[in-house]
Amino acid sequence: MPTLLRLLGCLPLLAAGLVSCQKNDLDASAPMAEQVVPLRVGSTWVYRRYAFDANGTAIDSTTTTRSVVRDTIIDRHIWYILSTKELVQNNHNGYVRYNPADPEGIIVYANAGFGGSIGYNYQYPDYSLWVLTWRGAQPAPVATSWHRYHAIRYDIELQYLYPGQATPLIQKREEYVAPGLGLAHANYYARETGQLLQRLELLSFTQ
Repeated sequence: MPTLLRLLGCLPLLAAGLVSCQKNDLDASAPMAEQVVPLRVGSTWVYRRYAFDANGTAIDSTTTTRSVVRDTIIDRHIWYILSTKELVQNNHNGYVRYNPADPEGIIVYANAGFGGSIGYNYQYPDYSLWVLTWRGAQPAPVATSWHRYHAIRYDIELQYLYPGQATPLIQKREEYVAPGLGLAHANYYARETGQLLQRLELLSFTQ
């Protein structure tokens, strides 16, 4: 069973309101974190996103790009701003997303030293959402990838509970994080049927 790490309300990300300081004010005593996802200003990931029909046949594809736009200092720690407007970093827990209510961040991909499973709860006006994540033990070939990446598998389960429901609606995804590359492959499944909806495939990475 996944363990509850933190119970947080979902807070908006307000990048424009961040307080910055000089980089020479950084906490030099902080230990070096494992680079679960390599982060450096200018790093760019190019993906091909495939859509599938009910028979499992690819029916469409698009190319998407994600990049590290710049960095900023928050509480004497470096955070990286992505083109998706997220703030992220690697710390002692793994690859995390910034949340102003939690200085340690919300864990996206736990590192090997943290442990195998985590869970977060988000409260919205009309429903409750649990995000549960299980981490694979070690890198292994990605069976559904055309490039045969060796990557850590993260099984992610989103549980949506609406008022009046006895059991949550569950949506699953598999995300594969390769050492030195970051997210290299992902499979996304429909909430209603569990059928494969989309697949993400890394085409190139530059740092």
